[in-house]
Amino acid sequence: MPGCRDAVHLIELVQRYGATGVGIDPVEVHIDRAKVAVEAAELEDRIQVFVGVAAGDPLPRRALRLRLVRDVVSQVDDLAAALVRRLVC
Repeated sequence: MPGCRDAVHLIELVQRYGATGVGIDPVEVHIDRAKVAVEAAELEDRIQVFVGVAAGDPLPRRALRLRLVRDVVSQVDDLAAALVRRLVC
């Protein structure tokens, strides 16, 4: 989830659907807040958060099954490259 901010939406998705998740945000303070929220929700074993950007995240190409980009699409410099990186396996 690029632009995860405080991970509130990521936490909701993981809790609701029993999934695992990854949050990525370019702003360190957002990641700090996300880590606190993930710990408070006791989901450290199911959610990882990283400082980064959509087009250059630290995950292997086939690591994600779903990529949710919420409210930040207009901020991604090369949206096609960011999406193709995950959609082409």
